[in-house]
Amino acid sequence: MESCHKFSFPLLTLLSLYMSFFVAHAEGLLTPRPFNNKITAAFVFGDSTVDPGNNNYVKTLFRGNFPPYGKDFRDHVPTGRFTNGKLSTDLIVSYVGIKEYLPPYLDPNLSIEELMTGVSFASAGSGFDPLTPQISSVISLPKQLEYFKEYKKRLQSAIGNRRTEAIIKEAVFLISCGTNDFVVNYFTLPIRRKSYTVSAYQQFVLQSFKQVLQGRLAHLDAKITYVDIFTPLIDMIQGLGKHDFDEVSHGCCGSGYLEAGFLCNPGSFVCNDASKYVFFDSIHPTEKTYINLFMASRPVIDSFIQD
Repeated sequence: MESCHKFSFPLLTLLSLYMSFFVAHAEGLLTPRPFNNKITAAFVFGDSTVDPGNNNYVKTLFRGNFPPYGKDFRDHVPTGRFTNGKLSTDLIVSYVGIKEYLPPYLDPNLSIEELMTGVSFASAGSGFDPLTPQISSVISLPKQLEYFKEYKKRLQSAIGNRRTEAIIKEAVFLISCGTNDFVVNYFTLPIRRKSYTVSAYQQFVLQSFKQVLQGRLAHLDAKITYVDIFTPLIDMIQGLGKHDFDEVSHGCCGSGYLEAGFLCNPGSFVCNDASKYVFFDSIHPTEKTYINLFMASRPVIDSFIQD
């Protein structure tokens, strides 16, 4: 998908990847450190940038639970993460001392102990525009929020209301979403383009995002901040950050221009060292890129946790 790398990123400056970071009453650390006793759990909503495998349990082609995805993950297992290793949310929960990996909520084998420290409700291919998840037959954001309500009931029945509320009160909430609304929806299909200019569609998506913040999440009395992960990504492609990589224009899997999802499969050519690439497939970053994005966002995360 050479055209994707050549023209989608300038267009995405119109609406860069969202990483909204919530803490519900979180009082943090005195100094930045990778261990934290205060934050109890992490709850994540969004798309493939933060989906650790929920789509494994959905009837959709948007899956990554087969090789070469996961080739550098623990035991080289393809978990459903659209990358070679960890996602940024795995790095965040590990950094604040919650757990090593954030699991998908739809995994039927999760224990109560695992649920207590948080899960991801995200679904690859989803977006703020209600039409976007319909295109890909994936989990919409409203449905992800419904799953969160279901999660609360499951936890309440297992450990009681008081303990459940105590966990949620000190939890971190993250949303990473928005790219599919443009790449999968607006610039691919004519439906929204017939009714919206680019700037008007931006406002439509932003309004949808606002509704998410003001709907079921509003009662959490959460502090909200925005983490810009788009600027450091562009730096890795076009700026000084590109010197950390051997290849910034195409992915590690296949030709690197077209292959993603089922097109990046066990029969595809795969580079030997994904850490030398910004992208693992034609769209999704490598673990090395996610590490760089996490490091770039650490000052914001640290200040927010400490606040």
